[in-house]
Formats: sequence, C-alpha cells, structure tokens
Amino acid sequence: MRFIDQPPITDITKALLKLSGEFGDRSQRRLHKAHDQLYIEVTYYGGHYDEAIGSPDRFIVDPRIYKELVSSGMVEGIKEIGYTSETEFEISHYGKEHLELTPPEKDGNE
Repeated sequence: MRFIDQPPITDITKALLKLSGEFGDRSQRRLHKAHDQLYIEVTYYGGHYDEAIGSPDRFIVDPRIYKELVSSGMVEGIKEIGYTSETEFEISHYGKEHLELTPPEKDGNE
C-alpha cells in the first residue's frame, strides 16, 4: 500500500477537508481502519466508463484524530446491504456542517 509522504494528519478540519470533495468532484473519499493503519483514501474516477484513474492517494491519520472523528459522529460507517461498516467511513452530515462553520486556516502568505 502506497501512502503520500507527509506527516500524519493531526487536525480535525484538515481530515474533514480530505474527506469532502468539491461539487462535481468525481472521487471516492473514505476513512479506513485496516489492521494497525488509520488512513484516508482518495480514489479519483473519470473517463468514458467512470473507471478509477491511477492509484488512490492515501494519507495517514493520527489515532487521536481518527478516534475523535468516529466518536463525535463527523464520519459514519459505509452502509452495505444488511450492515454498516465499522472499519470504513465517509464524512457525515455533521462533519460537513462542521466544515461550513469552521473558518479556513490562514497560511503565512495571507
């Protein structure tokens, strides 16, 4: 499994931004718990048959951020036929509201 070479995500808002796509964005964004790995996976789709384009981007998530996202309800388990996943999550309505109410961080250039 290939991960983006960055430090783990340690901020709730940054994690939610990775989990939310822009309007019209053709991607699948999920928070995963696989064995000892906690990560956000972004898979991009396109082309005539809407197939995956390249390998997904994976971003490691700090365990405290993972726990807070799940326990606060900012992400929800993926609903499958007959069950809800406890290891694969997407941003919830509450998580989207949190993003709308949280002002974007300013970087040193503003």
